[in-house]
Amino acid sequence: MNTFVLDDAEYVVLCTKLAHVLQESSAAPGGSGTDSLQILTDALIARSTADCAGVAELDDDGKFTTLAPTSQKVIDADALQEELREGVSWGPTYDEQSTLSSRDIRNDGRWPNWGPAVADLGVAAVVSVRLYRAPDNASGALNLFYGHPREVTSNELVRTQIAASSVSIELARQRGRLELWEFIDVRHVIGQAQGVLMQRHSVDADDAFTVLERCSVDLGVRIARVADALVRTMDDKLPAAHPDDASPDRAS
Repeated sequence: MNTFVLDDAEYVVLCTKLAHVLQESSAAPGGSGTDSLQILTDALIARSTADCAGVAELDDDGKFTTLAPTSQKVIDADALQEELREGVSWGPTYDEQSTLSSRDIRNDGRWPNWGPAVADLGVAAVVSVRLYRAPDNASGALNLFYGHPREVTSNELVRTQIAASSVSIELARQRGRLELWEFIDVRHVIGQAQGVLMQRHSVDADDAFTVLERCSVDLGVRIARVADALVRTMDDKLPAAHPDDASPDRAS
């Protein structure tokens, strides 16, 4: 299939909403969370143009914890943030999509000390997505670092935002909030979820199932859990459909 029924902005909003529902319904402690996070960051690097990535958590005392780093550079960059009390995860202003980027860290005036210091490590550009989290969790971000100054494409931002949703779910699981999933009639739940998408986006059943499948892959959960989360949003406003949702020139 060469087209996708939702545009990038709609798809990010939908996945983010589903990630929140999955996170809020978590309740039981999980297993090897560190390994799961590492799988997520490794996979993100494998399909992106970034050189390295990691999850930075900042506690109330200004102490950093680096989770699932794909390179020593990520650990060193976070250590510099803690030492200098400045950096991409240190209270920056994120945009309305909880994203922050810098195409040239060394010369970015927001970080007069951290920028040059981290650039000396071989880090030239960054994309950071603030993690969606429960209020009692430490603040944190998913950070992607690049070895050369560059602009980040809209497609890269979309994938990073979706990856951040998956990371936030895994962090919630580690904190003892694993979703309780009851094995009910999966086909019924998936059918309900298809109906929600069909109504909200004026798409057919096949396209609705394609959306569920893609959400399942990008959020890293079974399609039945995605469908269950979507059904629970029926009373909320999902992203409104655009007139050109089914436009044949929209790439997947």
